[in-house]
Amino acid sequence: MLRGQPSLGESKYLKKDWFTYTTSITATLAPGVSVPTTFNIDGDSDFFCTKLNIHGTVGNDGTVVDSEQLPEVNLIITDTTSGRQLMNAQTPASNIAGTARLPFILPIERFFSAKSTIKVDWFNASDNLSYTTLLLSFIGIKAFIAG
Repeated sequence: MLRGQPSLGESKYLKKDWFTYTTSITATLAPGVSVPTTFNIDGDSDFFCTKLNIHGTVGNDGTVVDSEQLPEVNLIITDTTSGRQLMNAQTPASNIAGTARLPFILPIERFFSAKSTIKVDWFNASDNLSYTTLLLSFIGIKAFIAG
């Protein structure tokens, strides 16, 4: 953990449970288009993210992107509460997210404090695919705060 950040072993946590936060785009994301989404960490608990998954569909019929090939999107994830951007530039989803069959395990758990707002900037890097649904799941541990 980074200096000054809580760890899961701290006594301030009464209970821990697995949890998934998901942010999504449910409108067509055409090639070359960028869209931001946000979600909030619940106020009753801190969140330690341990894995990332991405899922996408293309076309009006909702065809699922091949589970072995991730959507061609680039991402920038920002913890807007702390002001910390988690990458220095748009990063291909394939570099930081896995699939439901094989999630991407983060090198270290990422702490998000209770009531944080997380922003994801999506950029469609495909030359010819329009995505009709994109979901990015932050999988990890909710640590419920005492008091």
